[in-house]
Amino acid sequence: MQPAVIATKNPTANQQPARSIQNRRLTALLLLAAVVQTGLVAAGMPAWMCPLKNVFSIPCPACGMTTGVVHLLHGQWNSALQAHLFSPLLLAAMAAAGLAVILPAPTHRRLITRVAMLEKCTAAGMWIVVGLGVFWIWRLAEGI
Repeated sequence: MQPAVIATKNPTANQQPARSIQNRRLTALLLLAAVVQTGLVAAGMPAWMCPLKNVFSIPCPACGMTTGVVHLLHGQWNSALQAHLFSPLLLAAMAAAGLAVILPAPTHRRLITRVAMLEKCTAAGMWIVVGLGVFWIWRLAEGI
């Protein structure tokens, strides 16, 4: 059996494809979980419950996102935003993940590079997390 990465003068050149394959599989698995959860909620079937809400009786920062995505898929923007302000971002992330899973390897690598550059320049991930935290505190204060 051969090692997954063969050492060369430029080790990152050989490591990048292995990481891309691993990330693509993980992305596909997470996307599958999100699609199953969304499908269960859309069908009115029992879905995965929020552990924070079940144990402590308070909603987590993401509570309502799946319901919001279901409303978006039905074109009900007002209901979606009432369920969770960030549900359009979740739907966009699910679409981007689906695209990243099916793209050919060179295009996939370019997409990952561009997303990494965007994140580095804008700190978008940090702002989304901060926004979720502020939104969560607001929802807790409102008693939602």
